[in-house]
Amino acid sequence: MIPTRKILNSRTNSYYTPGTHRMSNAMLRARRPYFWGNLLTFGALLTIPAGVYYYTFHILHKDDFEDIPVPPLDNEQVKELQKEYREEKAKKALENTPKQ
Repeated sequence: MIPTRKILNSRTNSYYTPGTHRMSNAMLRARRPYFWGNLLTFGALLTIPAGVYYYTFHILHKDDFEDIPVPPLDNEQVKELQKEYREEKAKKALENTPKQ
């Protein structure tokens, strides 16, 4: 079986210099007319998701969730929930400790 590196090194590419793998002048000249068009396309494609993300964050940031009813908890329920939380946290900490 021939390693991939040997196959790739055996191929010669006139657009890249063999030692540094930099683009040749011919390759740079061939790509030059497309640079600004590609840059504008990239900008447009980047602007769309960024705009959706910004708009969503901006709209959701305004919502204060006052219209959602939250039932009141008395002190006993709060203490019970805190105790359950501490027990679960301790249990997870014991599970994640490395065994020797």
